[in-house]
Amino acid sequence: MMFPKPQRRKKVRQRVRASMPESALQKTCEAYLDVLDLPYIRIPDTMNSIVFGSSYIPVHVKRMISAFTKGVPDLTILHPEGMFLCVELKTESGKQSQAQKAWSKRVAAHYHIIRSFEDFKTLVNTWLTEMR
Repeated sequence: MMFPKPQRRKKVRQRVRASMPESALQKTCEAYLDVLDLPYIRIPDTMNSIVFGSSYIPVHVKRMISAFTKGVPDLTILHPEGMFLCVELKTESGKQSQAQKAWSKRVAAHYHIIRSFEDFKTLVNTWLTEMR
């Protein structure tokens, strides 16, 4: 009597995904700042609109602007009393580039890496409380 060969189960690799992609995290954080009525700057976007004032920007010009804005934090939050807070948004597995590390050294205490919306809310609320 022959027995059937036992079938091997394939190991399925599950990718651990961050709870929220960086672009969605940024939109959520910006919406929160809008609710708080806090002004903020997204340097690359602001630079593009200041220089050209339109949505179409030639590729070679985008590269030139990119060279000047490498490493700039995703959000720079402004306080009415003149203080600022630089926020770099990353996913759970996201890493800083060398340019971002250099930027973080320049602004030291005002630079924070945020990986979730809850962390962002806590940071902003703590910062606003300290400013009072």
